[in-house]
Amino acid sequence: MQRFDGRIEVITHQIENGSEHATLQKDAEWLKAHPNLFFTIEGDADERGSIVYNVVLSDNRARVTREALQKLGVPEGQILFAVGWGKLYPVCETSDESWSENGRSHLAPWPPDLTANVQAQNAAGTATAGQH
Repeated sequence: MQRFDGRIEVITHQIENGSEHATLQKDAEWLKAHPNLFFTIEGDADERGSIVYNVVLSDNRARVTREALQKLGVPEGQILFAVGWGKLYPVCETSDESWSENGRSHLAPWPPDLTANVQAQNAAGTATAGQH
């Protein structure tokens, strides 16, 4: 378990302070400028480790990314959910290079028609919430 905790700390540091922070700041600014865009955060992992280990690792990666974006001012409601897919959807499948490419979180925007449905449901929920 010690190794796992260390990898989470490294991921958290990279996202909040290090190499990924500048990218997240740019993403956050763009997302705040487009408040009608809804998206999910999908965490991934490379092929090393067990299925369970990689799902937990990638789920934590997605969670930390969501928290970092929220700290940077992206509204919570704009992020539909954050999920870890483990090693199910690799970007590339070539040894050492794939480890850094596949160990990541990415933002997946929802299509406009689904986004409109989410907005309508949110508006309906807000309207009915005051009637209780």
